[in-house]
Amino acid sequence: MKRILESPKCDSDGDHAARWIEPAAVLDRLRREALIPRGWKVRELLIQRVFPAKPSSFGVQYRLVVHHARQGTAQGSVYLSPLVQSVSRPMPALKIDPTGVFTLTGLAVPVDGGRMLLHTADRDPQLPDLRAATSPLAMSRRLKLGYRARCRCLSYRPGKRCTLAYVDKHQSERFVVGKVFSNGLFDSAPALHRRVRAALQKATSDPFEIPRVLRSLADLRMIVFTGVPEVNGMCRTDLAVAAGRVLAGLHEIRNATHTPFRIEDETKAVERWIILIDRLRRLDSRTRRLHFWMKRVGRRLQQGPRVLLHRDFYDAQLVATRGGWALVDLDTVGVGDRELDIANYVAHLIWNGIRTYGPRKARREAATFLHSYLKRQRGKFPGLNGRRLRFYLVSSLVRVSLIHSLRSGEQVAAKSLLRVAERWARCPAQRCLPRLVNSRKD
Repeated sequence: MKRILESPKCDSDGDHAARWIEPAAVLDRLRREALIPRGWKVRELLIQRVFPAKPSSFGVQYRLVVHHARQGTAQGSVYLSPLVQSVSRPMPALKIDPTGVFTLTGLAVPVDGGRMLLHTADRDPQLPDLRAATSPLAMSRRLKLGYRARCRCLSYRPGKRCTLAYVDKHQSERFVVGKVFSNGLFDSAPALHRRVRAALQKATSDPFEIPRVLRSLADLRMIVFTGVPEVNGMCRTDLAVAAGRVLAGLHEIRNATHTPFRIEDETKAVERWIILIDRLRRLDSRTRRLHFWMKRVGRRLQQGPRVLLHRDFYDAQLVATRGGWALVDLDTVGVGDRELDIANYVAHLIWNGIRTYGPRKARREAATFLHSYLKRQRGKFPGLNGRRLRFYLVSSLVRVSLIHSLRSGEQVAAKSLLRVAERWARCPAQRCLPRLVNSRKD
């Protein structure tokens, strides 16, 4: 591992892999591999997401902007994934439907000697047939919805999961959400959600909710949840206060039996991203220095009192409802240091501040969030540990920077986030929490 991180590779595999994140080269490859419908032209290709994938590989989401003289401009996604199982027959014909659940469909072409697959979401060989799951008429009948539904894709991760909403055509607030899984989460998620809901009801009387499991469909590997209708107009301050209270309520759940997440697990999670970025020839010396800092500091840290962790807690995981707030996406729940959830939330605020509304506003929002959390936690736990908070904040900032460093148009902001991580790594541990909390006075 040390050799990989300290010196660049000299083999051709890294150079070849790096071509898949060069938009012009990928666009040329796509035009050669895919049969694009007559009349449509690809205007632009953007790197929307790059992610580690097993076994020792990577995946890419490409955002395509296509144009037709009569139908106008549309956007959709094509994916590159490791080919872990054979494809019965190549499907090079790309279909374009601007009104469909997926704008781009019908593509599944092995590339790189069969090691990778260039495909659309509906042709993911590791997921059940999404064409059946995205049929509004069939799913309305099967789920006994009692209304005519339209289907929307909320999120999709190649080879992992696809989240679909079945929305009433006449009442947009009326819907259910179905999650299609490829792995063991289909078996474990229902029981996990029920345990967390029950524990949350005992731990707090605050008006916040977790989507309820309605049913499971084994053939689609789909779990169906109640929909959470969102209320517009909530300001960022309201969100920060609610986030502090919701997270504190979640952390009040003691003696949870979920999967432990340890300090070394956090280091390894960042390390996976570093190995990927290094393979794609985009890793800089600043990231290497921060990674070595993490390993050195992490070895000396002690695990704190274990609490129930969301593990992917940031502002988009909270939904404002008429009755309060709802916490969503519990797929990564575990137990470990509460400083991890806090640092992850703050790191995302800093990132949003760099990209959109400014660092000063982000600092104030982080301070409001921490005040809300600490007010709710007063007298129930020992104080937050400054060393652990600093470690998780630096690691979260590095991870968020690495995730965005390969996305089209976000490279400069990602480097700015690394500079912020360096400043926090130099901050004395005992000053970490006071510095965050007092940012509200800036």
